[in-house]
Amino acid sequence: MRPGIRSIIASAIALSSWLASAPAFAAALSFVSVSGVDTGDCSNPATPCRTINYAFGQTSAGGEIKAQTPGQYNAAVLINKPITLTGVPGAALMRNVSGALLVIQFPAASPSGVVTITGFTFNGMAIGTNAIRVIRVGQLVIKDCEFKNFVGDALTFPTTVPVTFAIEDTLFAGNNVSGIRFQPSAGGSMKGALHRVTITGGGAGSFGG
Repeated sequence: MRPGIRSIIASAIALSSWLASAPAFAAALSFVSVSGVDTGDCSNPATPCRTINYAFGQTSAGGEIKAQTPGQYNAAVLINKPITLTGVPGAALMRNVSGALLVIQFPAASPSGVVTITGFTFNGMAIGTNAIRVIRVGQLVIKDCEFKNFVGDALTFPTTVPVTFAIEDTLFAGNNVSGIRFQPSAGGSMKGALHRVTITGGGAGSFGG
């Protein structure tokens, strides 16, 4: 075989291998609905995906996942990149086993970035441990949410880095330990604001430190 042809074939094989290993398309804006299906890239509002779990993997860093309808959206997501989760009235993330719905843990090498969560009800169903565990993130913004019925702390900050937070127009009710608990590890700290936040019906400490 002539050298030129061998070179072309080798290049074609290399390109084919690169395409096979290239990441799938990630959308800046993804849609979920209770009538959706977890296929494709979730970027078309006419063909939304079904779960937050699936849509998170199809959404680019800094992008947004929008719920279109009321209903339950599966979660149990490790959030390791900047993202916005936007719900509608009646959109819920529910946990019927122990553990956390969302764990926010950015890579140790790049812990900065913003996670924004708006318009969701988090319900532990008296089984789930936490709604959100915040380990590494630059900033957390929570608006118009409800956190209820968790057997542990609904929103907990065992953070290992400095975290800025803003929580607004949000209810914490009926959680067994604390509505919000600040418990930084070595290297962690919190700074932020609560605006029109109600914490009620907790156990050992509705607001923990």
